[in-house]
Amino acid sequence: MNDFELALKKKINKVIIGYKKIKDDKRILEEENKKLKNTLTEKEEEIEVLINKYNRLQFVRGIESGGDEKEYALKQINNIVREINKCITLLNT
Repeated sequence: MNDFELALKKKINKVIIGYKKIKDDKRILEEENKKLKNTLTEKEEEIEVLINKYNRLQFVRGIESGGDEKEYALKQINNIVREINKCITLLNT
């Protein structure tokens, strides 16, 4: 084997090693990405639960007190009644 072939072989081996490292790095990043997506989904679900709790709390406070909060509660009740009426209408058709 001459010097050219030897140098070429070393360069090919270097490329193969680099490729394997990049492939491993990609796998690690994909796993991390998957974990982060799962965490994001969990946090979005937590936010949704907290928003619902906040809305219920605001609704209850509105019923117990007066002013703007009471108006909000009455609007919420009206929205719920409308939704129930829509459901009843759909059931009757």
